[in-house]
Formats: sequence, structure tokens, C-alpha cells
Amino acid sequence: MTKLIPPLFTRLYLSMIMALVGSIALTLNFAELVLDDSDTKDFYADTHAAYSFLYNSWRLQPLPPAEFFDTLDLWNFPFEVRWQVVPAAPCTQCDLVAKFDLADVYRFHDSDDLLASFSMEGSQGRLLLIDHLGASGMPVDLEAAWEEDPEEFFPYLLFMMAILAMGAALYVPARQLQRQIQALTDTQHRFGQGQLDVRADVPDAEPVRQLANSFNTMASAISTSVHESRVFAQAVPHELRTPLSRIQLANGLLRKQCSSADQIALLDNIDAYVEDMDQLTNQVLTLVRLNALDRQPERQLQELSLLLEQRLSWFKKLDALPLRCFVKQLPQHAVDGSCFRLLFDNLVSNAQRYGHSQVQVTAEAMPDGIQISVEEDGQGISAEDHELIFLPFSRLDASRTQATGGLGLGLAIAQAAASRMGARIQVSDSSLGGAKFTVLFPTASTL
Repeated sequence: MTKLIPPLFTRLYLSMIMALVGSIALTLNFAELVLDDSDTKDFYADTHAAYSFLYNSWRLQPLPPAEFFDTLDLWNFPFEVRWQVVPAAPCTQCDLVAKFDLADVYRFHDSDDLLASFSMEGSQGRLLLIDHLGASGMPVDLEAAWEEDPEEFFPYLLFMMAILAMGAALYVPARQLQRQIQALTDTQHRFGQGQLDVRADVPDAEPVRQLANSFNTMASAISTSVHESRVFAQAVPHELRTPLSRIQLANGLLRKQCSSADQIALLDNIDAYVEDMDQLTNQVLTLVRLNALDRQPERQLQELSLLLEQRLSWFKKLDALPLRCFVKQLPQHAVDGSCFRLLFDNLVSNAQRYGHSQVQVTAEAMPDGIQISVEEDGQGISAEDHELIFLPFSRLDASRTQATGGLGLGLAIAQAAASRMGARIQVSDSSLGGAKFTVLFPTASTL
């Protein structure tokens, strides 16, 4: 539904255009009404003068009005003259448009012709004067009125110019505000892409000034926090390696002096703990490097089929669950080799760790990209945990603990590696009974 709503400035510009068009339409309509009213008054003035002339001429003749007007030679008279008996309606195909002291003015339905009805004092009828050229001999339309008297339109032209000036006055600040917000949006996009040192230009006018200042304050706080977290995440593993090396050295020296089976078992446990800590530090460093936004992946056009065969051959040599592979011929794709290995290795290792008897790998080209699936026949993952499993050090239940060999960073590393290559991971239920991880490399990343 929100996609159907146009952006703010599009709605603003459309509103301005509609307001201007509406104002101009109202202005023209008002001008038309004023012109009609003015022409009606002019028509009455002209017909009143003609009526006075005819009335005075009739008073000088001892004839009934009907005979008098029939004998008149009116071929050069500006109006058509008719005599009508009072009981009859002045005009059955007209509309009354104005009432004056001595006459009523009507307009014909099928034309702009006007008719003035004058009551003749001392008679039983009306004198009808009809203008067949429109009001006062002038057609009632804007073009003709402009040609006849352009000065009459001057106030309306001023009004239209005022409307256009007001529209320009509204458009300029609105356009400036749009540019400022667009610049702020571009800065935010660059910041989100990992350029943590970018800051928004602060304009002089509100409210964008306050918004830009707030963004810069937030960006500085985030940059500081990210920098501190990165330094901490890199420093801790490095600092841990020194005491771990010393523990390994001390453990080796103790092993030479111990001979009992219990002592040897304890020393073996210490070596296993040290290896776990060393593996953990390596995975933490790997995750930090993958999440470093300022480091761009080195994508190169590679044969994914060959990369998959190499990794599958390596996994088949391990003492783990057997792999069933269904890898079709894949087109070349732009990927980072290191990220691809981290992604694939962690997904397969995770499947071998939690599967019961088998792991299946499928790879094929799809219309929207290349799809690689890794699935197992374990207990599966509930839908509400599909996002939780990608969080570092997350464990879903008691069966998924370090006792099974997992440190809780494998899927987080796989997710980070996929994101750096523009791929995405989807979790679903497998037909084997366990979980299915599907990686889609979109076509847009193909060179």
C-alpha cells in the first residue's frame, strides 16, 4: 500500500500545480462572469436609449402600438423590435439574467442573444428589443473582449501574474529543501556503506540544520563505538595468544615429567582447551574482518563449479558425515574466494555437526542467480529461530553446545561472508528432516 503513495516532494509539487491551475481556472471563470455582467448592463443601457426613442416617437403618433411599430422602417435599427401583448410571456425559450428599473433582460437558450422587455406606459403590451449580435453587438467571449477592450483584462492579468509569482516563491524553497534532504540521504547512504568518516553538510536554514546536526552527532557516536569495538575485538584475541602459547609450553614441559595415565589425561584436556581457545580467537578475528565495512571484498570472476569441487574433495577426506553432492555446471560468477570458502565451509561443517547420518549439497543456476543448498537430516530448526542462529555465540538448545564441537560463530561468519559478496542465506526445512541452508548469488553480481 505504501508503494502507491508518491514521495513527499512529489505530492508537494502536485499540490502546488493543482493550486495554481485551480486559481487560474477560478480567475478565468470570475472574469467571464464579470464580463457577462458588464455586457448585460451595457445591453440594458443601449436598449433603454432605443426604447426611449421609440416610446417618444409613438407618443407623437395617434396609432395603437402594434400598428405604429409595424409601420416603422427599422432596417438600420441596431435591435430587432417586437410588440407583445402583456398576458403573453416575454420569452418562452429564454432565461432571466437581470432585472432593471424599466426592463427585464433575458438570454436565449440556444445562443448568447439577449432580449430586453420594456413595459409601455399607457398601453397593454411590452416592447421587446433583441440583439442578434450578442450583448451590445459584441460576442461574449474572452478573445473578442480582449480585442475590443484589452484594458478591461488588466486586473485579471495582474492577478494571474501574482499567482505565478506566488507559485515560484513556493517552488524555490521547496526545491532547495528537497536538495538538502537528498544530500543528507546520500550522506546517510554512504555512511551505511561503511564510510564512517563522512558527515552531512549543515545548512543555515531549519529544519534541515537541526536534522543534519543530529545525524552528525549520531554518526560520530557510532564511529567511535565501532572503532572501539573493532580495536577491542582485534586486541583481545591477539593478547590471548601470548598466554595460550605459554600454557602450551608449560603443558609440554609438564608432560615430560608426568607418567601416570591420570596426569596424561589432564594434560590432554589442557591441550584441548588451548586448541578451543585458539580456534575461538581465530574465528573472532575472522568475524571482525568480515564485518569491517571499510574493507571491500576482492571479487573476481571465478568458476563456482571448480571451487565447489575443491571444497567438497577436502570435506570428503574428513572423518565426518558423508556428503551427497548434486552440483550442476554453473556459470562464472564474481565472488571473493576467501569469503566463498568461509561461507561454504561453515555451512557444511554446521550440517555435518548437527546431521544424524548424511549431508546433501545441491548447486544449480536459477533465473535470478546461482543457488547453493546445504541440508542435513538432523532435528531441524524452528521458524522463530531462523534469525537467531546467525547471531554470534547463539545456541538454540542444550544439544547445540560446545560439547558437540561448536563455538557459536560458524553461521555468523557464513552470514557475514555472504553479505560481503552480495549473497543472502535462507533457512528452511529440509526434505531429509533437518535444516536446509540456501545461498542465492543474485544475477546482478555476475560480471
